[in-house]
Amino acid sequence: TSDTWFNAAPTRTQPNRYYIMGATSGGYTYPIMGNEPLIQSKTIFDSLQAAGVSWKIYTQLPDGYTYASVFAGFMTRYGSTGNIVTDPTFSQFIADAQAGTLPAVVFLEKPDGDEKPNSDNNIQDGVAETRQLIDAVMYGPSWKDSVIIFTFDEEGGLYGHVVPPTNVPSPDGIKPVDICT
Repeated sequence: TSDTWFNAAPTRTQPNRYYIMGATSGGYTYPIMGNEPLIQSKTIFDSLQAAGVSWKIYTQLPDGYTYASVFAGFMTRYGSTGNIVTDPTFSQFIADAQAGTLPAVVFLEKPDGDEKPNSDNNIQDGVAETRQLIDAVMYGPSWKDSVIIFTFDEEGGLYGHVVPPTNVPSPDGIKPVDICT
C-alpha cells in the first residue's frame, strides 16, 4: 500500500516514532534523552480515549516505556490504567488475541529490528515472530473485523528501489530543535 511512502521526517528512528504517536516530533531530530523538554502535544491515544475507543499498547520495553512516553503527561494519564502492558515476549498480546479480548486499537511497541540483516542477527527469527503475532490475530475471533498495519521504521539495510526525497518540508511546521550543540 505504501510503495513510495517515506518517514515523516528524514531523520532517525525515534523522531519518526514520535510522529506515529502524536503526528509530531516536537522539532526533535534526535532521540529525546531525558534532559530535553517533553513534547507538548496530544497523542493518537488521547484522541482515542476522548472518543471512547478502547486501546492498548503492548511494549517490550522495560517499565511500560513506550515512545508515547515522550509526550508531556502521557505516563501520568495512562501509566497505571492498564492501557500500557509490559510484554517482553508478547505472550499477553497473543493470549488476548486468541481469547478475543483485544481492544479496538492495539499498538505493538517492538524496539529491536529483528529483521535487519547484520552479522549477529538471523532475519528469519524476526520473520517467525512477526508471523506468530499476525497468526494470533488471524486465527483468533477478532480476525473477521481486524486491520493489521505492519510497518518498518526503515529499510533495514536492504536495497530500496525508490530514492527518498531530499528536500522535505517540515511535516508539522515546527523548526528542528538542535539538541546536539
